[in-house]
Amino acid sequence: MYTERKLELLYPTIRHKLAIALNNWHPSDLSAHKILEPWVQVFSKETMEAFVVRHILPKLAYCIQTMAINPHSQDISPFEWVMTWRDMLPAHQYASMLDQNLFPRWMQVLSSWLSNSPNYNEVTKWYSGWKSMLDPGLLNEPSIKRRLGQALDMMNHAVSGTFVPGVRENMAYFTSNERRSTAVGSEAVGRQRVSALQNAISAPVSVSFKDIIEKLAEEHGILFMPVPGQKRYEGKALYHFGRATVYLDRGVAFVSRGDRWAPTSLDELVQLAII
Repeated sequence: MYTERKLELLYPTIRHKLAIALNNWHPSDLSAHKILEPWVQVFSKETMEAFVVRHILPKLAYCIQTMAINPHSQDISPFEWVMTWRDMLPAHQYASMLDQNLFPRWMQVLSSWLSNSPNYNEVTKWYSGWKSMLDPGLLNEPSIKRRLGQALDMMNHAVSGTFVPGVRENMAYFTSNERRSTAVGSEAVGRQRVSALQNAISAPVSVSFKDIIEKLAEEHGILFMPVPGQKRYEGKALYHFGRATVYLDRGVAFVSRGDRWAPTSLDELVQLAII
């Protein structure tokens, strides 16, 4: 016990020397993690976290800030360098760093890509690839959930006016399942679904648009059922979708707006159903 107390007196000096050694350090040098790793078991949890926040986290943030985000030629090395330190910090601190330094530019790149008639199969694979690099702890953080949810909204909105057969159905299927995998909070299940969805997106459409609407209703707890009396509009069956009345035609949901019918996006349809 006496020896341990004597050693503890040296800890501040050791941390000071480690801090000096990190002055010119760059996250690409992974040896720093190996040097600090043994001290995780020596210093208290609070002391170690404070040290990493002060001397490591700012450089990780800068590394992410200066990382190029290019869907067509992506070098993920800087992100991998940053994630090396994930075991030394709580999820909420890591999530905050990514929320501030990665996602604003990541969302901007996605928005620009979606506005230029992209290959949506490539978009969903890009999204899934980034998501797969986040561990379950990060995926459960509110800020990360919010960012990924916003990305799914953007992807859905981008295809709302597209009349290419299958595009909207596949995107709706992808985003609805992504939201479900996020809700259950299981990364293992999520990755299996991502793989299955990618295959579904690249394959011929095997799911009807009505199936998509049914899944959407199930996800949001909305009642979806035929209008009693088998009522129809121009030969199309009418359905109650919550408070909205709709009919489906060639992958588009048309909602009743007084004396007219208007096409609507899936996001707007959900809002109309619960208003």
